[in-house]
Amino acid sequence: MTDLVIDATKVSPLDTVEKHTGPSAVALTQGQLCVQDATTGKIKLADASVGLAVDNWGINITKPRFVGDAVTIVKAGRVALGDALGSLAFGAKIYASDTAGAMADAAGTQELIVGEVEAVWGSGPTPDRVLRLVRGPIVPGA
Repeated sequence: MTDLVIDATKVSPLDTVEKHTGPSAVALTQGQLCVQDATTGKIKLADASVGLAVDNWGINITKPRFVGDAVTIVKAGRVALGDALGSLAFGAKIYASDTAGAMADAAGTQELIVGEVEAVWGSGPTPDRVLRLVRGPIVPGA
């Protein structure tokens, strides 16, 4: 399992089918995998070692913030992650990593699929690779 290397300055939502805004429990960076804490309701870093059995997870698209500031996570839609997906095939699954806030090209402790690599055509001769988030709870083998 290799964690994706995401340049926060190149993270941008392409289309957001569903998003959520709330206070952050920790300092967050764009492109990190986050989940809404079931007890506090605040948005915190997510990781595969503890699972994500709720539907309140997503990719942070807000610029770096302080603890308690409002952040927005994309829960369903497509998010550009710069060159982080450049070496992966179209259709490749992206997983929650055991590293808090990270995503990986293979399963961590639990097989928690975040989304898959999708082609988006711009003005050039080759497509860009973006992350299409799966809708609904992240469940093993979904």
